[in-house]
Amino acid sequence: MITSGDAFAFTYPDYGKYFISMEVTDKYANIANKRRTLTMTTGEANAIDFHILSIPKVSIASGAIDFFVGKNLNNSILFYIKYDDSRGICYVDTDIAFDSNGDNVKDNDKDFLCNELYLKKYEPKYESVVGRIYYTKTDTTSVSKDFTISFLDFEANLSPEMTIVYKEINDFINTLPAV
Repeated sequence: MITSGDAFAFTYPDYGKYFISMEVTDKYANIANKRRTLTMTTGEANAIDFHILSIPKVSIASGAIDFFVGKNLNNSILFYIKYDDSRGICYVDTDIAFDSNGDNVKDNDKDFLCNELYLKKYEPKYESVVGRIYYTKTDTTSVSKDFTISFLDFEANLSPEMTIVYKEINDFINTLPAV
């Protein structure tokens, strides 16, 4: 598949092992490429009504869905959300604070559909971003579930004085005993 733009999507036909490769060429003919293995397995849904596969791996604890991403992955997440389409629609708004479809409503964007491979590059402006998965439950009610993307190496543009204060606060927090 050859594509251009910020994102692409691909649907896999079934569970199994797939190879993902990406080659990017910029306007100066510089080339970068990566190859990864994606293994799609069956099993219990890891988020109740759907199953999330991602690079980096999703963290789900006590019902909270968290992604942790850093500069080493170019602040990008490769999403695949497995969902039973026979129950209804399932789609994802990757940032509920940003209006990607231009309708002046920030929290209703269909950035991609479930059951599609989707690469999203985030621009860290804050320490985290909230996204939302909209889907239909088995009883046919439409619901949503939020997820958080946290930037591991987020750097705020602080003045030198505020950077010192921030470092001192961070050092103090690190000296506190674990609870």
